[in-house]
Amino acid sequence: MASLDLSKRTGGERGFWPIRSQLCVPTLGTVNRTYDWLETNPGDVEKPPARVARDWALFALILGIAVAEVAFIDEMTWRWLGVVVGLILAFATLWRRTRPLPSVALGFGAFMAVDLATTSAARRASF
Repeated sequence: MASLDLSKRTGGERGFWPIRSQLCVPTLGTVNRTYDWLETNPGDVEKPPARVARDWALFALILGIAVAEVAFIDEMTWRWLGVVVGLILAFATLWRRTRPLPSVALGFGAFMAVDLATTSAARRASF
């Protein structure tokens, strides 16, 4: 491990370090202008993980909860829509390993669409 010798420092009484005469500031000339980072080799891409028993258990759990929610909750605005959204979310969990971003967008999009639809239906009913 190299030690720092402070006795050879030249900076006056206040102890400031001297400023280098050549600062290395990145400019457009020093930026790599090739787009190698955009290209992917087919050999470098990993295969997505396969579905395991936990994925199917989560699918069954979400599907069971969706059906139980529709069967036991009386205050649901649209019961049939609850089953459809439950099916969408259950299939999105199976799809999440191969296409994570679309499955998240599908899940949040389904919830957002149902929330907006029920909110607008409740506002119409109150007027």
